[in-house]
Amino acid sequence: MACTPLYTPHWRFLFRHFVLSLLVFGQVFAAAGSSAADEKEMVTVVTDRLNLRSGPGTAHPVVATLSKGARVRVLSRNGDWAQVSIGGKTGFLSRRHLSPVSSLGSGAKSPPSTPAARKAELARKLDISKKEMTALVKEETNVFKTLEETEKELNHTRQSVSRLSAELSAADTQLKANAEKYRKIEARARTAETYAADRLVALYKLGWFGRLHLLASAESTGDFFFRKRSMETILKQDEAVMSQLATDKAEMQALIRQMEVRKAEKQAVAQNLADRMNALQAQRSRRASLLKTIRQKKSLQQAAITTLEAASQELDRTIAALEAAQQAQAKEARAPKKESPHRVSASRTTAAPSPSSRFASASRSSRSAAPVQTAGKPFSALKGLLRMPVDGNIVSFFGRYTDQKFNVTNFKSGITIKANRKAPIKAVHGGKALFSSWFKGFGNMIIISHGEHYYTVYAHLEERYKAAGDQVSAGEVIGTVGNTGSANGAGLYFEIRHYGKPVNPIHWIRKG
Repeated sequence: MACTPLYTPHWRFLFRHFVLSLLVFGQVFAAAGSSAADEKEMVTVVTDRLNLRSGPGTAHPVVATLSKGARVRVLSRNGDWAQVSIGGKTGFLSRRHLSPVSSLGSGAKSPPSTPAARKAELARKLDISKKEMTALVKEETNVFKTLEETEKELNHTRQSVSRLSAELSAADTQLKANAEKYRKIEARARTAETYAADRLVALYKLGWFGRLHLLASAESTGDFFFRKRSMETILKQDEAVMSQLATDKAEMQALIRQMEVRKAEKQAVAQNLADRMNALQAQRSRRASLLKTIRQKKSLQQAAITTLEAASQELDRTIAALEAAQQAQAKEARAPKKESPHRVSASRTTAAPSPSSRFASASRSSRSAAPVQTAGKPFSALKGLLRMPVDGNIVSFFGRYTDQKFNVTNFKSGITIKANRKAPIKAVHGGKALFSSWFKGFGNMIIISHGEHYYTVYAHLEERYKAAGDQVSAGEVIGTVGNTGSANGAGLYFEIRHYGKPVNPIHWIRKG
């Protein structure tokens, strides 16, 4: 009996359709899985003007700025940062500013409807704002530190330029003196050459027979040899003078060339320092502008935090009042004939007391009379009699003030006097310099002790003429005005302190 073949045309047809069906279903499931995976990796930006950076961290440059609601694809995660792609660009975003897209693909979250949900949303936003504030403070500290280093380097470069300028001036003076000396030697050489030429012409005209006649006319043998030696001495002296003049000219020419080379080298160094100083000034301007921008952002962020905290506190009171009201209604329903004492407690819970701000300010003033004569008087007797430490205008005063730009209240311990750069700064009274160096935030600074626990502080100096331990006389120039450690241009920051506490310098400076 013959067996039926296993792979008949009919079976081959069914097998082919089965394989094709498997392939089609596999592609469908793969596409669905890929779509689900893509959808799972899509996130939404929840912060407006979010910076897309080239690397994980705020130190990396900004690639693009994304708007709130933008959808990006997550490629990988690196701690608090996520690598994403959008519109053909790839970069890193902070994960706390991203929100997963819902499975329905809406990507937008409905606003919370209940107070508890609003409370949670506000807490989340407040946490984001505080983290951004921390990042801004850190960035501000870093920029201020680099600005301080730039100020210090700029101050050193200015001092080097000033020193080189003095050396160039001295070299130019010496070069002019040597040139004048060379002209005098050259004049003497021309005179000697003229004299020697006249002598040679006379000897030439005299000729051999003339010289022989001069020698032969001697009255004796001794006279003959005397005349001969005299002629040889004259000729040797002329030759020595000419040789010495030629040597002097050569030495002076070499000296002048050497000084010109040194002057050119110093000029090149001075030009390099000037270029470096210009670059540092440009860098300082950029960093000061960056610091200003950061502080503006910091102020806005602080205002946002304050608003969110106030809203959060208000919601706390609202939730507490609602809970108290619900408890009161429940108890009133259980005992309708009894008056519920919790109504009073609910009203007390609703009215949350506002915290009071306490400001502590203390000032000491001296009671000493102000005599007309100040010579030899103690510092305490000079209230209202001190002269200004520098010629200029007072642009900021002692005491509490409000920064109009950032709306922040601060306290200034001294005054700022606007003055020309390099203007002389004079000690307001005699004493001893206790400090003379660079101080962070104040640049070059000098502190003078005047006895009786009185001190004066001079900051933002360009040059310091007194070192720690030096004695200082009243009216003595101790330095020059600069802008070291200051972002507001040239000026002097001046303080008066008693027992370490600042006092108002205006009360001590002579009126007019």
